[in-house]
Amino acid sequence: MTINITDNIYTFPVRLPHNPLQYVNCYVIKAKDGGRSLLIDTGFNRPDCLEMLLEGMKSLDLRPENTDVFITHFHSDHSGNVGALYDMGYPIVLGRIELVEFDRSVWPRVPNRFSHEGMPDSIVSTFYDNPSMRYMPTDFVPSRLVEDGEVLRYGGHRLKCIHTPGHSMGHMCLYDEDNRIFFCGDHVLFDITPNITCRCERRDILSIYLSSLEKIREYRPELVLPGHRRYGELNMHHRIDEIIDHHTARLNEALQIVRDCPGLTGYEVSGRMAWRISSGGWSKFPDNQKWFAMGEGLAHLDHLMDAGLVAQSENAEGKFIYNLTDRS
Repeated sequence: MTINITDNIYTFPVRLPHNPLQYVNCYVIKAKDGGRSLLIDTGFNRPDCLEMLLEGMKSLDLRPENTDVFITHFHSDHSGNVGALYDMGYPIVLGRIELVEFDRSVWPRVPNRFSHEGMPDSIVSTFYDNPSMRYMPTDFVPSRLVEDGEVLRYGGHRLKCIHTPGHSMGHMCLYDEDNRIFFCGDHVLFDITPNITCRCERRDILSIYLSSLEKIREYRPELVLPGHRRYGELNMHHRIDEIIDHHTARLNEALQIVRDCPGLTGYEVSGRMAWRISSGGWSKFPDNQKWFAMGEGLAHLDHLMDAGLVAQSENAEGKFIYNLTDRS
């Protein structure tokens, strides 16, 4: 169902089957006076998602000759259908850094790290079956790469591109300062917290994300349009504080687990953290969701290591384990 949010800005959902995110919010800025419209994000690369996407686009008369497609980041729930749209002739716009980060050759390093962090082989082997990997876009060539601070113009709106690394390294938000409208992507969500997952090279991605949250405090939107769930007249600054508090609590929780149970693997530390799991505990948590949970657990352990509070070593099986340092 297509909804007119305000003026010439619309949204419609693309459902994400068998996924706790439920759906992605696709946004559209309709052209005025013969210009081009802008579609923001696309849903999974699977036939039912593409069908729903095309239905929403058809309801707003979006065609290659009058519409560009902007991708906030390369996670498959946002970018999955961009290859299909490219094949149909739609011009694709995205951040230059996100394109550089989208390197398929790096993917095998992900299961390798999770294996060394103690994830069982039976789960590691499911890496390419995870929806995040299975529904990635087919190849395409972007028509335009944008930089932090660059301004896009669609439908009478001036959209400032804001590089907000963390959820992904090239994640980009759009802000219409004149009308105080903020397109968040997955940088700020209101019913759930954005997943912040570890990097293969052990970079402290959590610090990068928290800095990106602070970066957008200068903006004062009246209308906030996130990539998932609730949108509208929301208090973005209050939500930023809540997300920071959430990660502070997570860091304290992870540190306490290492204090109480020294020598655990990253998988074991993640399994002892409190997750909103309706399936009855970590042992019954679906494998595809363990990838997300463990990735976030490792991101917090990487942060604690960077702060000098936790040290990593190897056990007799060659798995990484965690202990407190003297600074703890």
